[in-house]
Amino acid sequence: MSNNLSPLIEQLEKLEVFAPANRILDQGNNLEIVAAVGALRPLLVADYFNRKDSFLLYIFDTIDNAQRIKLDLELLTADSDVLLFPENRKSRWGQDDMHIISQQAEVLHAFSQKKKKIIITTVAALQTAVRGPDEIDIDIIKIRAQEESDFEILLECLVAAHYNRQTVVEKPGDFAVRGGIIDVFPFTADCPVRVEFWGNLVESIREFEIQSQRSIRNIDKISLLPRPTLDEGNAAKLSDHFQSQVVVFYDNMPEINKIEEKTIDGDNLLNINSLNKNSKIVQSVFFSPIKGGYSKKSVNFSGRHHRPYNGNIKLLAEYILETNKNEPQTQNFFLCDSTEHAAQIKDIFSDYGVDHRHIQVLENGLDEGFTLDSHALRVFTDHEFFARVRHRPLSKRFKTGLTARQLKTLNFGDFVVHTDHGIGRFSGLQKIKVAGHERECLVLDYTEGDKIYVRLAHMDRVQKYSAKEGIVPRVHKLGTQEWDRLKKRTKSKIKDLAKDLVQLYAMRHSQKGYAFSPDTTWQKDLEASFQFEDTEDQRRSTNEIKRDMEKSNPMDRLLCGDVGYGKTEVAIRAAFKTVLDGKQIAVLVPTTILAEQHNQTFSDRLRRYPVRVEAISRFRKPAEQKNILQDLKNGKVDILIGTHRLLSKDVEFKDLGLLIIDEEQRFGVRHKEKLKQMRINVDVLSLSATPIPRTLHMSLLGVRDMSQIMTPPRDRLPVYTETIEFDEKQLRQAIQYEVQRGGQIFFVHNRVETIFSVANKIASLVPEANVTVGHGQMKETELEQVMKRFMAKEFDVLVATMIIESGLDMPNVNTIIINRADKFGLSQLYQLRGRVGRSDKKAFCYLVVPPLKSLTRDAIRRIETIEEFTDLGSGFQIAMRDLEIRGAGSILGGEQSGFIESLGFDTYMQILEEAIIEFKGQENVNGEVKIALPDECKVDADVDAFLPEEYVALASERVDIYRRLAHAGQAEMIHELKGEVRDKYGRIPHEAENLLQITLLRILGRQNGFSAINIKKGKVAARVSPPFLSRDEELFKPWLGKIISSTMSPVEFVPGENFEVKLDFAEKDAPLQELVTFFKLLNNGESINA
Repeated sequence: MSNNLSPLIEQLEKLEVFAPANRILDQGNNLEIVAAVGALRPLLVADYFNRKDSFLLYIFDTIDNAQRIKLDLELLTADSDVLLFPENRKSRWGQDDMHIISQQAEVLHAFSQKKKKIIITTVAALQTAVRGPDEIDIDIIKIRAQEESDFEILLECLVAAHYNRQTVVEKPGDFAVRGGIIDVFPFTADCPVRVEFWGNLVESIREFEIQSQRSIRNIDKISLLPRPTLDEGNAAKLSDHFQSQVVVFYDNMPEINKIEEKTIDGDNLLNINSLNKNSKIVQSVFFSPIKGGYSKKSVNFSGRHHRPYNGNIKLLAEYILETNKNEPQTQNFFLCDSTEHAAQIKDIFSDYGVDHRHIQVLENGLDEGFTLDSHALRVFTDHEFFARVRHRPLSKRFKTGLTARQLKTLNFGDFVVHTDHGIGRFSGLQKIKVAGHERECLVLDYTEGDKIYVRLAHMDRVQKYSAKEGIVPRVHKLGTQEWDRLKKRTKSKIKDLAKDLVQLYAMRHSQKGYAFSPDTTWQKDLEASFQFEDTEDQRRSTNEIKRDMEKSNPMDRLLCGDVGYGKTEVAIRAAFKTVLDGKQIAVLVPTTILAEQHNQTFSDRLRRYPVRVEAISRFRKPAEQKNILQDLKNGKVDILIGTHRLLSKDVEFKDLGLLIIDEEQRFGVRHKEKLKQMRINVDVLSLSATPIPRTLHMSLLGVRDMSQIMTPPRDRLPVYTETIEFDEKQLRQAIQYEVQRGGQIFFVHNRVETIFSVANKIASLVPEANVTVGHGQMKETELEQVMKRFMAKEFDVLVATMIIESGLDMPNVNTIIINRADKFGLSQLYQLRGRVGRSDKKAFCYLVVPPLKSLTRDAIRRIETIEEFTDLGSGFQIAMRDLEIRGAGSILGGEQSGFIESLGFDTYMQILEEAIIEFKGQENVNGEVKIALPDECKVDADVDAFLPEEYVALASERVDIYRRLAHAGQAEMIHELKGEVRDKYGRIPHEAENLLQITLLRILGRQNGFSAINIKKGKVAARVSPPFLSRDEELFKPWLGKIISSTMSPVEFVPGENFEVKLDFAEKDAPLQELVTFFKLLNNGESINA
């Protein structure tokens, strides 16, 4: 239980709020509880659970209500005491939702263990067919460390228990085999386990993390429950698993009764009388808003909801101070979802003269508050008060997307960029012999059948080609100057760009501007009332911008982040800070629609304050525009929003303090020149809807002030995503459901030729819905009118092309139907789905595809992926990679976008970074003279050095390890990788050990000034690089002495142009290891420049 809620719980106990109900319940009677509003229900259920030793089954009408109360109960009891039993759900591909399967397994396991829990479920889920208790007991697999267990029989048992064999374990029910290692994800565990065998001895059992696939901790034993449900043969129900006393709570009896009346295939969904005949059910409790006669005994709590305050803390503070005078005994509580928000609320209350004597602000917010007049108790929650969306923590069980490293993993046929030879294609790995010893190489194909073989030492020159999704690069021809010319031309243009950026930054920082005042109570009040809990990125960006504004030199900051990530909210906060100092704001946007949208958003957010927001666009009549501009000149308009119309001569501000530019890259050259003049001594905040890569962000540090919002509001509900065929009945139901709840629908059809026939089809399917069409080939004014009317809710369905992909933020649109989803790229699908789910309503995304047999394998994989990662902020790196590349092009300009496509993103970024460093003059940091180390240290050894296929079976995984070895620049990186390889694949064979040692020697040799090392039959010849050799004699002599003192073996110096150090380890058992130890002792294992 959360200690932060203890003051509220203690007050409830002191007032004996639950005493009347508890007296009846303690006598073993059934009970109807009336008017237990808001958090009273979970508080009472938790109180009962904490006092008793029974299982609680808590039944709801819908899964959404069940999940909402589950969050409350997790705060009021131990988190692990509350389990959810949901109903089954299958994807279009016939696959089960493994999250649901694992939740079901957890519940059945809890019953078998007879450890009391609160089981939350729905009427529909109670009908789920599951395996019987005896059947589950037979198939449980138990494994204990340091005990014998037949490896092959264990694999057979996993298959019999309906675990699925995969190459990598990522979700409950998966298992994978690599040599003597079995990875398995139990249905009932938070993380997977790694079972390592030595023969048939279980050597160790380790839990590991899904994302990194690295072990976390050792455990002694594990029990693997079989899958709880099967497609055939399930005869039992949840109630058949009751093995000890169960008390049933019904959440909302009027709603549950409505569902009870419905039937599926002639069977009642729930028959309460039948359920209560189960011998293990000892008591039933019925919650109802009004008395319904559900039990002979009843208690009326007479709870009521608060009157709406619309987020006005000042109004609440005044009410509390007033009632405190008349009713000093009244206890007030305000529950917040986070420490940060609780601190904000306390601070604001304090500004209004309200302190802990009047109200207790507690961390850990329940969902809904309540008032109990009979007990002089009032409980407020930030969710209700500010209409905030509640934070729902993501399950730890599931992988949160592909890592950046996984995205760079090479697969057969991928385009690659070789630093020296240009763009080719990866065609696999091939073993070659070098001086009689085996090595493995990358094979790259170029035009006209040319190939190159890339050894491990040079693999750092090869990168996977990446550009905007859908770009197919041209493969180069070997032996021409084309690639070198392209790199030189790009570098020349990038130098011009870097020079402009550096000079502009220096000029801005030499100007004098206005220093804004620190935050006021109103500023704090506005920020606390935001609908979503601030993400760390939002909080940091807000603080960076306000810190810039409070400085005396003008701000020029770029704020990047995807649509819906909260950029506009941060901009509104900056605008409000400007207004509070009596200055005006210009908000410049690229389209009329965005001007209208921003006008609505700014006005809604600032409606409680004396702030005048206006917009000028072609939607406003000339006379209206004239009046607005006159008032602007006289200082009566605080915030003016508009397109390039704002740059006209007749637009005069009385005292402009802040210029906000949305999507600056979409303005023309003439407009940008005007903007340069405007921003000389005015604070400027630029917004970009595409995130930029961290590499570009780091490169631009010191030449552009920049803030990034990379994570969406954490309280955003996942978008329910389902793949369907073009089924008229299902489409009609989806559209009707959204219309009936007052929402709107995007229907994406990306072919202009047939878009009107599709719209007519939709209109005939759902005659009660108003349907309109929008596409990019319409006249600008016509499209604007369509969008304006759709935003004004004159239409229910907008049938549109990809024009809705970005830039639009319409919280009322919560269903999107994407026709022929198989034709879209992954990042396009991600972007499109991101257009919905921007409010506290559950959002739906339907991917409409032709029959599955006609789809390509790639199309199915894309759609499976978008279904799998339903959370907006689920680390969806594939789409983010595409967005970042678009973002880089947006920031740097159209010409640079072309170079990104020609060179590949990573190669382009490397050249850009070099150019900016050159112009910032960072070659000699702090004036230090650095000793030139060799570019590389080549190591040749007479041993086999590669990853055997029987050790690392997948070629893509071997390539990944090779690439990481090639890119490693520090010894620690090799040690880290060695630990990971040992953990994931088991004991390291000697060929792989040699490979790791040679790579380590390459790093240590370079750090100690050697350019080449040759090892043959234990004898070592190490060549010193010429620049290192030319050091001052006073430094060089001690270095020679240290070489002698770092080894007990014979040492010989061979002077001359190629100065060599010769060492003899022929008598040693492990010459490579001896040489590694020697280099570590030499210079204490640190680089000469360290």
